[in-house]
Amino acid sequence: MGVSSSYTKRIVGLDVVKIIAMLSVVASHSLNVLRTEGISPEMTQIIHSLTAGGVPLFFMVSGYLLLRRKEITYKYALRKIFHIIRYITCACILYWVALAIVHRNIRLVHNCFSDFTGTFTLNGTFSLFWFLWAMVFIYAMLPAIQFLYKSQAKVFTAGVFILGVIVLSNFLIGVYLHREISVAATPLELWNWLFFFTLGAILNRYPMKDIKWAYVIPLLLFANTIQRHFLEPVLGCYTNLSFAGSPISIALFISIFCWAVNHRWKDTAFIKVSGNYFMPAYTLHPILIGLLSGLGTKLPCPFILWPAMVAFSTIVICWIILRIPYAYRAFKL
Repeated sequence: MGVSSSYTKRIVGLDVVKIIAMLSVVASHSLNVLRTEGISPEMTQIIHSLTAGGVPLFFMVSGYLLLRRKEITYKYALRKIFHIIRYITCACILYWVALAIVHRNIRLVHNCFSDFTGTFTLNGTFSLFWFLWAMVFIYAMLPAIQFLYKSQAKVFTAGVFILGVIVLSNFLIGVYLHREISVAATPLELWNWLFFFTLGAILNRYPMKDIKWAYVIPLLLFANTIQRHFLEPVLGCYTNLSFAGSPISIALFISIFCWAVNHRWKDTAFIKVSGNYFMPAYTLHPILIGLLSGLGTKLPCPFILWPAMVAFSTIVICWIILRIPYAYRAFKL
């Protein structure tokens, strides 16, 4: 969800956050293969803890960038909503074609309508696009949200605080009841993603530059690993998004975000280019994971290195594809 340079000066640290988010999502999803290969639960907990925050960081970057624009009109919001729905539709079509070609079976695309609706309900082949529907709902409210952010700062801050209380309460109630309570990824549970979206805007207004985040992050990563070790059996869930509402996770996301944004980065070509890879990487990495998982033990590396290998391979593929004329526009929302 980029913002035109005519409205805001590019911040290198935000590109770093987007790269971290992209690599986290790709590496985290590759763990599904690791589980089938007998990797210990403790090792997956460690890797999950290191790759936590991909989707929340994406929403935080979006909120940071969008709410600092000069003005957001409903015309702009509707245009972005149209672009998102068009993107989901085109991505589903590409997946259907790829499935039919790879498996040489046109019958695999007979459930087109249910596959498409599954992007909203988290069911079916294309459920990974759920977060784009969450962005559709946020865009529908965006002009009003920006008005509060710019004209009613106290009301906006209070609203973010209330959303945070709801998100934390859901998680803590789930721990008390020994089951997950509405903290997983569904677009209709909008408070989760609206919280992270508006939290990004809060961190734009209050950047907290004086804190030594580089010392805080390792401690929170360790605490997150310990948290997952004890609470995964309690909640009966193992995904990063299931733990997004925990106090430790939220503190970790804030720490990573503030560290990346406030750090003085050298504006390298890698950061500038890779910062635009989130959507193409998110769209293409399941195909790559599927192809690599089919190779099984033929891969020239241990399965424990899969997250790093999949992440690296995804970046290389995105770099190649985005050098094709007009490919960048196809992945731009």
